[in-house]
Amino acid sequence: MERLSTWALRVQAGGDDEPLSDDQIRNMQRWGLLREPAGGRWSESDVARAREVRALGKEVRSLPRRALRLYSGRYPTAPGKIREAMKAVAPTVEAPARKMRRVGEANRLRYNAAEPTRPARRSRPYTWRLPKARWVAILDRFNDSEFEQLMQYARSEAIALGLNPSVERAGILRDIPFEELFLLLTLMQLTAGDPMSEQPTE
Repeated sequence: MERLSTWALRVQAGGDDEPLSDDQIRNMQRWGLLREPAGGRWSESDVARAREVRALGKEVRSLPRRALRLYSGRYPTAPGKIREAMKAVAPTVEAPARKMRRVGEANRLRYNAAEPTRPARRSRPYTWRLPKARWVAILDRFNDSEFEQLMQYARSEAIALGLNPSVERAGILRDIPFEELFLLLTLMQLTAGDPMSEQPTE
């Protein structure tokens, strides 16, 4: 596998007319969008990743939001980086109570429509209430290994909700960007069983 210099990464990911700057590379690394290069050399997958990050910038300006939107097993990202991205995105979520309520409604629609697969922790027959002021502290609750497990499950749930026909027909998640849905479902997993964040559904 060919290993590339930083200059090659800058040009191949950004183009001759507008190569990536050192600041852009450092900012991508800060949020886990680019990894630290092995031996100071980059790979073709790093070039593809940087191109993907830049392309998404036309739609999503925030790098932490892009980090959540692009997180997947295709490109290794330290769980601590995703945690920091979530902590950066959390204060920017607007209408949090309405969005939490809609996530709860989407979960009920999904699980009422079909027998659920066994969740990592449990499904929640509750109205989910979690003050936004607590979100950042809750994101720090678990070590990286535990956080990664719950966060990965939350991401799979976010994808499943987005693809669920009943949820799609209802349109209740239409105004919630994927990165916010990912964040909210991660918070839901981190607070499962917390009496301060759930109330019995009436």
